[in-house]
This record gives sequence, C-alpha cells and structure tokens, in this order.
Amino acid sequence: MNKVIAIILTICILFIILTACVNDDENTEDKGDAQRDGVTFVNTHFEMYTYEWEQLELPSSVNYVQVALTHEGRIYYAYLEYNTDETSTLIISNIKPNGNDEQRIEVQSFANDIASFNITNDGNFAFLLFNRIITSQGISLSVHYVEYDNNGTELIRRDINEFLLVSNPQPNTFLLLKDGRILFINSDENIIVEFDFDNNSWGDKLLLADETGRVHTLYPVGENTDFDFLLSDGTFLYGYNIEKNEQTLLLSWIVTGFANVDNAKVGIFEDGRVFVITGDNNPIDEKNIELHILTPISREE
Repeated sequence: MNKVIAIILTICILFIILTACVNDDENTEDKGDAQRDGVTFVNTHFEMYTYEWEQLELPSSVNYVQVALTHEGRIYYAYLEYNTDETSTLIISNIKPNGNDEQRIEVQSFANDIASFNITNDGNFAFLLFNRIITSQGISLSVHYVEYDNNGTELIRRDINEFLLVSNPQPNTFLLLKDGRILFINSDENIIVEFDFDNNSWGDKLLLADETGRVHTLYPVGENTDFDFLLSDGTFLYGYNIEKNEQTLLLSWIVTGFANVDNAKVGIFEDGRVFVITGDNNPIDEKNIELHILTPISREE
C-alpha cells in the first residue's frame, strides 16, 4: 500500500515538474513571438510584381554621388567638392528621371562628409554633415544639422559637439527623416534606433522583421509614399512605415541584377519606381557612375 502511495506521489511530482517546464517554454515562446510581432512583415510583393530595368545617363558633370532621393518626380542628389584651402563646396542637384534637365546650386561648406540628406515638409534641403579633423590626439569628429533654402541660403544650423555614443560612425549608418528626426543602425543588435541629439542619448527603437539580414544602409524617402525610409541588408530592399510599424519587402537585388549595392544610392518614386545610382564614391577616378530605373510591372504581364 505504501509502495502504491509512493508511486502515485512520484507521478504527481513529475507531472508538476513537467507542467512547470512546459509553462516556462510557453512563456519564453510568447515573449519571442511578442518581439517578432513588434513589426509587421509584408511579403506579397514578389507574388504581384517584377521589375523592368532601364539604364539612363547622368549629366556629364556628375562624377560621384554621396546622397540621393526623389522629390516631386525628380531625383535630387548631393556631393562635396573639396577645395585646396580645406573647405568644401556642397553641390545640390536634381534631374528628371530620364537623367537630363539638371538644376544645380552650390553652397560653401565646412564639412568633409555627408551622412544623410532629405527635403523637409517646407521644401528646404536638410543635411546631416560630418567634419573629421586629424589632430595630435587623434581624429576629432563634429556633427552638424544644416538646412538650406532653394537658393542655397543657410537657414538653420545645429552643431552637435558631443558625439560619444557611436565609435567611428559611418555616414551610411545614419538617416535623416523629413521631420528632422535622425535614425541610426545599431549593428550589434541589428535594430534601428532614434538618436536624441538634444540629450545625447538613444531614443525609440524600431524592430526589424526576423527575415531581415544584417542591415547595411538606410535610404531616405523624400516623396509621398507609403514608407518613411528604405533599408537594405545587401540581399533585399525594404520599405518601412514607422506609424504602422510595418516593413515591406520591395525587391531582391540579385533578381534585379545588382550584385553589389553597398555603395549604391537608392530611392523610390510615388508610383513605386525605384532608382539606383551605382559607382564608386571617388571624385578622382574616372567616371563610372550609372543611373538605373526599376519599374514595377504586374507578373501577369
């Protein structure tokens, strides 16, 4: 009798232990699902569209492009020309999608690198500019938010002297939104974080879909589209809607014929077309820059 009671008690104890383990697993899985559900992943694009590829010519005066986006149906791009007195000239140009009718303004600048570029809701040209200076103590970095009007007149400048949260920051890891917010790729966690320059601290986090590889680059969106910005993991291009917390797969770089897009400048038009500017960011070498327009077409066609 005692043996029977002991067996029953043993079974009960094992049952309790197993139940607790299962509950722990379920709780852990729920937490994982909650994180995965933090962003909605839209993956219907390949079922609906493919892309038609067209290569166009950029104006002969353009040797390289540092930042680019679309605005009101035109492609806006900018780059720096470096002067012998250690100053620079900021070139802001725009063209029609066929690569002609260039409009261009020049602005005297203090920077030696462009981290990001966007066009504000007021139509101003907004830049996040880097200035690296080599000193006896090493490299000194200053970061500046600057706005210019359509004539190149400086309207706003915010100098950020303390920039301690990112070691050796690279331009393509930053993104300037139309409303002035600045995003940064945290490559260690593969997430996108808002940077709070006022308090020199990290702000809100934007989760990425589990399907996303290691994100290399953020691209600005200047036109009225469903997305606040674009991002690339080297294999796919995605659009991200912050309000909906929604990430949409747009295209495969391999399928569309681009083997290496790490240095490419990418933007999206209101009608869904995507432009890609390829070529080395080196103003000294022979011109090898190319403009490509990818037009979505129905797979039924």
